[in-house]
Amino acid sequence: MCGISGVIFFKENKFFSLDNLKKMTDSISHRGPDSSGLWVSENKRVFLGHRRLSILDLSKAGNQPMTSSCTRYVITFNGEIYNFIELSKKLRSTFNLNLKNGTDTIVLLELISKYGLKSALKYVEGMFAFALWDRKDKKLFLVRDRFGEKPLFYHINQNYLIFGSELKSIKKFPSINLKICE
Repeated sequence: MCGISGVIFFKENKFFSLDNLKKMTDSISHRGPDSSGLWVSENKRVFLGHRRLSILDLSKAGNQPMTSSCTRYVITFNGEIYNFIELSKKLRSTFNLNLKNGTDTIVLLELISKYGLKSALKYVEGMFAFALWDRKDKKLFLVRDRFGEKPLFYHINQNYLIFGSELKSIKKFPSINLKICE
């Protein structure tokens, strides 16, 4: 189990910071006690947070949020790709690609980089929820597996979209007054 959190601002961000994201991400620290990672876009409108439970590739190279080798995509991922070894071999043989770590996250990320999100998901077998930022097209994708096994909550209004693996991370967003039934 891992935990993800984040926000995208549709207009200018006037108040949110990495400290705010850290509070959101730390609120779900029990989901990933092994490491914590934060990422912010250059324009400070996209924030991705991650709590890691290290299962595959216990090194720091497996920490998230993770960036694709082409640097176009940034991901924060919770879940498991069951066929990642097979997909890793496919990436290596087809593209002569050297993966920078031994996680299923990097396999998913590079698969998306090479095939595009929609096509990549056709290859993937697993349970997951993730946020993917496309730096080129300036789009954020929130994705869940076909059966919705991994949790992904969100709140959206005209100014921003907030997401997280648990409602408590959304509640940590500053100046939000949501009434959430738990």
